[in-house]
Amino acid sequence: MILLTPGPCMTSDSVRAAAAAPDQNHREAEFETMSSDVRRRILDLYSLPSTQWRPYILGGSGTAAVEAMLTSCIDSGPVLVIENGYYSGRIAEILAVHSIPHDVVKFDWETPIDVAQIGAALLSTRYESVVMTHHETTLGHLNPISTIGALCAPLGVRLLVDAMSSFGSETINFDVCDAVCSSANKSLRGLPGISFVLVNTELASQMARIPRRSYYLHLPMYGSESAPLTLPTAIFRAFHQALVEMPSVAQRRLDNLDNARYVRERLTVMGVEWFEPGPIANCLVSIKLERFGSLAKLSSHCQANGFLIYGCKAHLAERYFQISWMGTITRGDLAQFLTEVLKPD
Repeated sequence: MILLTPGPCMTSDSVRAAAAAPDQNHREAEFETMSSDVRRRILDLYSLPSTQWRPYILGGSGTAAVEAMLTSCIDSGPVLVIENGYYSGRIAEILAVHSIPHDVVKFDWETPIDVAQIGAALLSTRYESVVMTHHETTLGHLNPISTIGALCAPLGVRLLVDAMSSFGSETINFDVCDAVCSSANKSLRGLPGISFVLVNTELASQMARIPRRSYYLHLPMYGSESAPLTLPTAIFRAFHQALVEMPSVAQRRLDNLDNARYVRERLTVMGVEWFEPGPIANCLVSIKLERFGSLAKLSSHCQANGFLIYGCKAHLAERYFQISWMGTITRGDLAQFLTEVLKPD
């Protein structure tokens, strides 16, 4: 089955083979050497000096990294959440679970965010942090980190970024960020089960004084080279292999853009519309469902032909579906799907 989904994503044969290597203990010197190399490679992707950024790696899905970032990097609040999709909405839900004071600036999921409205909110209340998604995968919005960061910096407001789907395939302005979280899967093309948070050293030095809200997700516990708790070692080996195979971020971005152009040109020839009201990410497309019948019918047809597509969230499920080349999807895979499988009614 070819997964045209924005997560879990397709991986290479060598990444899967790394996960099937002999059993390994996370306390072995060999594993700790590999762990050190993973940390270095994560930082190197964006040329981040270890003197300015610290990587914290934990076992768990991407949501674990988001929750670890929120509970470990926010002191007493309040914080401002920028919500323009399902995943940024989840951020507010996590804050509510932990009783962290927060406000939400909500935008329609089908329109770009209004920066002026965010600026007004920041001037109306003294916020500790702003929390946002970079690539809001609900429809594909690519939200403007640099612009939001420029609003935060003069006010002394931290910027915490969920870069789950953009890390490794989009430009990220770390100069305006205080913490960024992502996953081994998604654009890095490892297996699900490892996630990480990058924290700048200034904030990292303050995390120990922030009230502890969780045992497992407490980032200061993950600051040393040696894992404090048992990591999913097989998944970690696969992540290391994925990072070894990873080209530069610039090259992966160019490859994704090339596929994006191809897919959108093919959809245009087919007379099919897709979502594009503003800046969108380069690794997926949200396609209008109206010419394909129900999602259940379309999904069944695609699976019968060896492809898995992705339904959109919440109220958008009846209007859009998604295909993504975030994982190890070839041009041949996309061509086969678009020319032989995807047929409007």
